[in-house]
Amino acid sequence: MSLSPEKPASPDAEVPPSLPVPHLVVLHGDRKEPQKTRVNGRHAYLVDACWPEFEAYVAARRRRKDILAVPHATLEDTRWSADGFGTVHASSLLGLLRARELEEQAHLPGATLRTHFKYADLIARSYCFLLGRDVDEVTVAQDLLPALHRSGVLRGRAVDVLLTRTPLHLMHARLDAAAHRHPLSFLLAAYRADHAEADDEALALSQARRIITPHAELARLFGPRAVRLPWMLPEKPRWRPGDDVALAGACDGRHGAYEVRDLARATGLQVTTLGPPLEYIAFWRGVDVLQKDPGGNWLDGVGVAVLPAWVCNQPRAALAAVAAGCPVVASAACGLTGLPHVTEIPTGDEAALAQAVHALRAVKR
Repeated sequence: MSLSPEKPASPDAEVPPSLPVPHLVVLHGDRKEPQKTRVNGRHAYLVDACWPEFEAYVAARRRRKDILAVPHATLEDTRWSADGFGTVHASSLLGLLRARELEEQAHLPGATLRTHFKYADLIARSYCFLLGRDVDEVTVAQDLLPALHRSGVLRGRAVDVLLTRTPLHLMHARLDAAAHRHPLSFLLAAYRADHAEADDEALALSQARRIITPHAELARLFGPRAVRLPWMLPEKPRWRPGDDVALAGACDGRHGAYEVRDLARATGLQVTTLGPPLEYIAFWRGVDVLQKDPGGNWLDGVGVAVLPAWVCNQPRAALAAVAAGCPVVASAACGLTGLPHVTEIPTGDEAALAQAVHALRAVKR
């Protein structure tokens, strides 16, 4: 994957001119010598969302004396195993309140982002008391990192970060470019964090010892500090090939719904979606759309799964397509570099999307 700027395809004349996708700057960290830390004491794992990749990583490294802190949304909702840890702390009430508030705000993407950061701050503070003098290493979820950095409790400790999403500064730049391309999208224009939060995150990430992620593009941002984990594929789902193109993500601008809609209108393809449109009710007007349950056999009748996302952190539906052997066309922003059956295209490049889908359908025939 090249780190040079990517050039999106030229839009129609009536649409404002396209913006280049921002540079991917390699974040090697502070130039100052890192503070020397002991690494013979306890290791605290301050986690949040449980990705299977992170669960396996932590399970392979935890010791009997180590600490696990996790916010339980419900008693059954967490997959983090407490086995093998000396101390386990759960901020269950905060997890429950967050889950309820996010459910109430499901139709307000900008509000959900602010809610995530509000509770990340509260949950991070609830973890601080666990970091005694005997804790010299901390592995922390990315959303909790800015608040913990501001508190000062990470000072003098070796910090590793479980990177669960695009860093805020890059996410904002990508969404600005997408919003310029699609000015009617309220979601693309509103999905922003506070500038102070973005600045705190950037500083904390620059000072971390290691950045841990399965996302190929995000791992490239951090150069030698990155620990790239392999994506874990789900159990092989059923796939009966057909002619449909499936949008393997949410039906919103962040995940490339506008690009898929434009492709379908131009070619007459039927589109399979995994949920309702999140941009506006009549979003798919003029397109033959079949909405399916993402928990069911949504790959039946699909010839190509596409995910031309501007920002994509956890491409689970695309990974299911990979596991089934279904061809996938995904932007570099999805982080799937190197996986079988995946054709990677530059982020924001509509012409490359159309060319890749046409080539895969031609091969099938």
